[in-house]
Parts: sequence; structure tokens; C-alpha cells
Amino acid sequence: RPTPWSRPSDTPSPPQLVVRPVRFRAAARVAPNTELIVTRGPPRPVPSRRTTRPMGEYVPVPVRRLPGLGRELTPEARFWRKFKATVTLKHLATTTIIALAPQQFAVNASMHVTVYDLPSCREARTLNCFKSPVHSLSFRNDGQLLAAGDDVGDVHLLQPTKRTALAIMKGGHSRAVHAMAWAGDSKQHLASGADDGVIAIWDIGARAVRTTLSGHTDRVRALAGYEAESALLASCGHDHTARLWDARSGKCVLTLSHAQPVESVLVLPGGALVATAAGNGVYVWDLVSGGGAPAPAGH
Repeated sequence: RPTPWSRPSDTPSPPQLVVRPVRFRAAARVAPNTELIVTRGPPRPVPSRRTTRPMGEYVPVPVRRLPGLGRELTPEARFWRKFKATVTLKHLATTTIIALAPQQFAVNASMHVTVYDLPSCREARTLNCFKSPVHSLSFRNDGQLLAAGDDVGDVHLLQPTKRTALAIMKGGHSRAVHAMAWAGDSKQHLASGADDGVIAIWDIGARAVRTTLSGHTDRVRALAGYEAESALLASCGHDHTARLWDARSGKCVLTLSHAQPVESVLVLPGGALVATAAGNGVYVWDLVSGGGAPAPAGH
């Protein structure tokens, strides 16, 4: 051992001994008085005894498929499954009326009328021959002629295959035409109702008014013709009444009173029943019994 006053170069440095701790894993228990020889080498991995998976791992749970009930579809369910997705048709203005024909339908949007083909719902053509907003549309039974009423009281006759008007009939009304209907199975007579309370029966061949039906004291909102009898016509308006007319004599044969303005009227097949809509109720009238007041079906 060098002394504190000796030089480092005079005495050689002794070899250094480095002791590092070595960890050993007991692989088995050793009985007393038994010689144990430990050899140096890499430790052997010890198998894990855990039975659960570590955090972050999951075991997929099998989905159990239950057998079907085996019930057949009802006739109503089969009927609704025939329908496809809803078709949305957009317009530049508010649409207020839709007129149906066997192979097409027409929709109004301000001063435009668009005709669509059925059942594809594709746009066939757009009619832009109007100078004022259109409020009413009605197809003839054969679908070859379309009638439209505008805001100034004129009635337009159009062919769905052409973009221009076939004829414009004037002089029947002084205000907007909101109701239009063909007289039953007739191809030559058209009825129109306007905000002036007048119902005009037009002769298509002469392009003139044939008969005027006066009786409503407020705006006429809807018209409905009879399929079997072209001389009968049903109307309704904001004067709280629905009326049945004889177009040959121009007289009202039956008046159905309501407590609120009547917005729509419909003649049911057979002609014995008439349905009206007033307020939040729908009324069905029996004309055979004289049109007694029915109980409304509310909404």
C-alpha cells in the first residue's frame, strides 16, 4: 500500500476487483445436506401462472344466432314492401296544387307548371307561358288536355306535350281562380271557381262561358265533378257551405252547412256520399238521406 508521501509512479497500482451482484432464480427446492452446483448462464424463462389476460386485451364473445319465428308476412306488410324509396322533387317556388293523369302529373310553382312522367317521376317539360301565378290545375280524363287558372281570373288550356298555351279563356272571373274540375266524363265542359264566388261552366269548343253558377258568398276553394253524370257538380268555399249544383239549370239543389270555412270537397265513387274538409275535421255526407249533419273525423 503506498504511503501518502510516495509518488504515484513509484508504486505500481494493484489489479482492481469488480464485484457485480448476480440474481439467481430458484428453480426447485433443495433438500438439506445436498450439494448444489450453480453454473453461470442466462436465466431460463419461468412460465407464467396467470389465467387472465392483461389489461387492454379482450376476448371476442360469440354471437348466438337465434332461430327465426317462422311467421309469414301479412298481406298488408307485403303491400308496403312493394314501394320504393321516396322521390323528392324540388322547385324554385312554393307548390300548392298537384294534378294527376293516367301517365303523368303536373305541379305548379308560381308562374311555372312542371309536368312529370309516371312512374319514373322524371321531368318531361316545364310550361312557362303564364304571366301571373298559377293557383289551380286539372287534367282531363284522357290526359290529353290540362286546364290551369291564374291569379287574374283567366283559364288556360294546354297540351302536356307542348310548351305554349292552346287557348286562354277570359271573361269568366274577376279574381284569382283557385278551383278547377272537368264536368264528369265530358270532354267539352270545364268548371272553374274563383275568389269572386262565381262558378263558371266553360264550353271548350266555343272558348266561352256556357253557364254561371251563383250562390257562394265568399271565395270558392274546390270543385268536384260526378263521373257518371256530367250535369252534377259539387263545390265548397269560405262561406262555410258545400253545395251540389245542377249545371243544366244553373241551380243549387243541396246545401251542406259547416261551422268553419270548407277547403276541399270530394265525391266518393257511386255518387251517394260526399266528403268535405273544414277546420280540423273531415265530414262524410249521405246525399240519399238528404245530407244530414255527420260526426266529423278529427285530426
